[in-house]
Order: sequence, then structure tokens, then C-alpha cells
Amino acid sequence: MLFSFKIKKPNDIDKTLENLKKRVTEYGGKMKGNTEKGAIAYNGVEGKYVVGETAIVIKIMRKPSFLVPNVLIENEIRNIFNEVKV
Repeated sequence: MLFSFKIKKPNDIDKTLENLKKRVTEYGGKMKGNTEKGAIAYNGVEGKYVVGETAIVIKIMRKPSFLVPNVLIENEIRNIFNEVKV
């Protein structure tokens, strides 16, 4: 694992993850999992997620280059979650 961070759990986790999967696959990525845990691969970034009581823990396992700052990846993921959350 390269790094991890938490995102506040949305009110409707089922619909949010459904929207996220749709968005990721539309742009050539892959997502598998359920409302407990899963994996996402998108734009050279590979990660796993675990849904807890109040937050989703995102664990980034691989990124395209050591030159890409972790904060850039985290911000992009947070933005996508904010766009698709319900």
C-alpha cells in the first residue's frame, strides 16, 4: 500500500457506489465490489476500499509514477465521490 485516506460515508452508499461504478467504467476503468469492500482501477491508479460505519477507507495500492503526488490522487478521488454521492 502506498497510502490511504478516509472519505465520509454518504447517506445512500448503494446508490453512490452504483454511480461511481458507472462513472469509472464510462472512462475505461474497472470497479468491483459491494457495500462492504471492493477494488477500483482507473487512469493508472489502483486501489481498494472498505466501507465502515461512518467513513470509506481508500487504500491506494499503485499509481502511475512516483512523480504524481499522493495529494493529487486523493483530491481527484474526493472530487469524483462528491460528484456521484447521494
